[in-house]
Amino acid sequence: MWLADRFSIPAATRAILFDMDGVLIDSLSQDCEVVGELLAPFCGSHDQVPRTLIRRYFALALDDFWRVLGGELNLVLTDEDVELLVAKHELVRRQAKPIVHDGVLEILDAARRADLACAVVSNNPRSEIENMLEAAELLRYVTQVTGNDELGQRRKPAPDPYVSAANGLGVATSDCVAVEDSIIGLESAHSAGCYTIGVGTGANTVEELAASGFATQCYNDFTVRR
Repeated sequence: MWLADRFSIPAATRAILFDMDGVLIDSLSQDCEVVGELLAPFCGSHDQVPRTLIRRYFALALDDFWRVLGGELNLVLTDEDVELLVAKHELVRRQAKPIVHDGVLEILDAARRADLACAVVSNNPRSEIENMLEAAELLRYVTQVTGNDELGQRRKPAPDPYVSAANGLGVATSDCVAVEDSIIGLESAHSAGCYTIGVGTGANTVEELAASGFATQCYNDFTVRR
């Protein structure tokens, strides 16, 4: 079965589980504009951080992202520094108008017409996910939101987020399609037992996603294919 002529899914699919950053929303482009500015107080300049470096760690939760990025840039960041960076980063995201990837609305409309449940499974706190989806006018399509702050739940690449999302929908993971832009997200969904689709619009290239061994199929983006 094809969704909006943009990607195919098994006929028995009952739910689509989307990552948010890099899949539904082009937050990578937004992050590339602000990361250098946020780091300026710690490195004494507003130098642009290379997009390739930001992309490499883009799929991580924000606290892990800033710790790893700081290490790559030889910056000594305390736990308090990381907490401050996360708070400022989340504020920037809340204040900016999210950029919805081309084709996403058509896919969500097609999923609704096909009576497929939709969930968002993201490496962000649930409240931040809901805020961004609301700002992007996508929350109305979603019946389940799973963040990285669920009690007792391990973060991606562990399978926990996708298992939790499927359980919340009352659907077996084997009846779910997961759409991810990162290798750690694909690993999480694959380990949970989902059918996995990789899309090269965020953390990893389509070639990297295809070579990971965790993707059932891969696409460059959400353009029409038939």
